[in-house]
Amino acid sequence: MEYNFTFAHNYKNTTVMNNIKQPHALLAVFQHKVGNNFGILELNTGNVLWENSFPMFPRNLNEGFFSLPNGKGQFNFYNAYNKELVPINEQPYLSIGVFTEGITPIRRNGQEIEVITNNNEELFKLNECVGEKVSECDANYADNMLRCKSAKGKLGFISNNGNTIIPPKYSYATVFNSGIAVTAKNKSIHKYDIINKKGEKLSTFEYSNKRDSPNQIQIVSGGTTLLIDGELFMLDGTPYLCNSTYNYILAANEEYVLYYNNQQPNLFGVSTRDGHNIIPPIHEELTLPYNNEYWCLRNETLQKRSISHELLYEYPERVIGFTAIEEQLIAIDKQLMRFIVSPYGLNLNNSKYESLEYGAYDYEPISTLPR
Repeated sequence: MEYNFTFAHNYKNTTVMNNIKQPHALLAVFQHKVGNNFGILELNTGNVLWENSFPMFPRNLNEGFFSLPNGKGQFNFYNAYNKELVPINEQPYLSIGVFTEGITPIRRNGQEIEVITNNNEELFKLNECVGEKVSECDANYADNMLRCKSAKGKLGFISNNGNTIIPPKYSYATVFNSGIAVTAKNKSIHKYDIINKKGEKLSTFEYSNKRDSPNQIQIVSGGTTLLIDGELFMLDGTPYLCNSTYNYILAANEEYVLYYNNQQPNLFGVSTRDGHNIIPPIHEELTLPYNNEYWCLRNETLQKRSISHELLYEYPERVIGFTAIEEQLIAIDKQLMRFIVSPYGLNLNNSKYESLEYGAYDYEPISTLPR
């Protein structure tokens, strides 16, 4: 199952990972108000795996693994479910990625980038697979494809087994999602190609605006539409009706779009793709409907409602913000303390934390490739 961060709020910025798959429990890093050390817990159970155990923030947390610096500018990987803090790697790494489907890119001291398993077994080196020097790559695989950058500054892809190579030849490329990616050999002319995992061109579209190029092109899960600079398009570039109805679309799925109000950009609503408004833009925070239910925040009141607006649950405390991760919420109270809210509106472990961060997006990347 893919966990997509499809929510809006005006309390703080969000970071969206490259469609990371999370087959294990959702893990998060926490810090108590008293004490400076960090711990790790399961978001969907509230179970604490490590209590105030780390003086440094555990990073790259995904699929049950996390990393810690060794104080010498290097990093080690650890298994969050191992009761002893023993690295899985014999020698520390200079830079590391995030485990997805059991593999991650890493770089040893002064050496080229390679891909390893969570058993610390080397699968392949990127230079050998691509046939030229690879200077950078994303920190995680997306849709079983790793985006990499050659020493010449061109972007390409390599599959999780190293057998499928799309040579670095693009000046622009999104990560893969739902089997496709958006690429451009010359981004300045506003012409983009949709490619599959074999590198075959499926379609072409043109897009231009007042800027030289779009800030962001996002493939909506399902692979039938694109979200470009707050507007929704078909793969051939045909715009959706909802673009003319709302000022900016923040996220979308196969049924709905999440947008903010034209006159009040700090308030959010949801409409269908044809522009029919189903959740009015009156909420400070809002999630896209999931299983015909959604969470919303208005006037410090956190509620869960059905798509027909039936009130399913109202949290008893005042809340000023939340982060939605699939069916779990990390809520923030008026004292800026974080706590876990389950799909049924319960604080799972009856605890509150000074900080509580879903670990999958806080990592030390191999590169600084654009997201």
